[in-house]
Amino acid sequence: MTDITTIAAGKPPMVMLRERFEARKTELKNMLPSDISPDVFIRAFTTGATLNPKIQACTWQSIWDACIKAARAGLLPDGVEGAIVPFKAEAQWIPMVQGVLRSARRSGQLAWIDANVVRQGEAFEYAITQDGPRFRHEPGEDFNAPILRAYAVARTKDGAFYSAVMSKAEIDKHRSYSRAAREDSPWNSWYEAMAIKTAIKGLGKFLPSVRDAVADDDSLAEVSDPPRLPAPLPAEILPESAGASPEGGAPGAVVHPTAPAAVSTEQAEPEREILVAYNNGADARASGEARKNVPKHYREADRVREQIAWLAGFDSKPIPTFEEE
Repeated sequence: MTDITTIAAGKPPMVMLRERFEARKTELKNMLPSDISPDVFIRAFTTGATLNPKIQACTWQSIWDACIKAARAGLLPDGVEGAIVPFKAEAQWIPMVQGVLRSARRSGQLAWIDANVVRQGEAFEYAITQDGPRFRHEPGEDFNAPILRAYAVARTKDGAFYSAVMSKAEIDKHRSYSRAAREDSPWNSWYEAMAIKTAIKGLGKFLPSVRDAVADDDSLAEVSDPPRLPAPLPAEILPESAGASPEGGAPGAVVHPTAPAAVSTEQAEPEREILVAYNNGADARASGEARKNVPKHYREADRVREQIAWLAGFDSKPIPTFEEE
């Protein structure tokens, strides 16, 4: 069995992750809002990855893609505002209710916003009248009571009131569109939170600030194809960390099944321009851009290698190497 030290030159998974994040601090700073520093963001991620070693077994590209989504939403992957969740070898960003609400409040358009579930036995009134919606909810203390509905409500600074109320049947219809049949689906672990976020997404159809907050939330729609496993990046293979300690692989740690048997220590380091183009391609994919939209400057005749690297990054393929001419 190939030991993880053969693949990672003796570095524990968490050390490798920290080094990669440290190398991309500037990129994080450019994406994060002014009230979140890259150090705080990295610390929130590494704490979560230490507590959940399965994150360490995910591909680096999927981890970085998930963190890009979190950073652009201005949220921390701390398990409160949002979480990096492993789906087999893929990491996914899932904003939590508090994170979505924080993003909406940050927009500056709202006087207030709230969302919750209504449980059996709680006082609840919702009606549409000629004067507008009438809304009232008195939360109870029995958190084990069955959930009957979920809602999201907001008032803008100009005094307008918006509401979205969903029955359990409507919530479960949205759930049926997801990958809820999988054991690792957030619907199976956090039904209440997912129900609330479904209501928030419904509110977002009318309230732009909320729509912007959940626009990139894969965990809400979950109608895309199941995550595909990208080809592994040379020297960026993380272990299948069953039994691995948070700070390092345990003896006999299993290597990612798509990893090569070994990586040569004499492998040439890619040129800086190739690395930049590769990372730009990966970022473009994470941003939802089309593959055909290769930047114009990479289409120039003397930059064919960078165009190839951009496409490789977009497709999550290994960084290309080129023979010296």
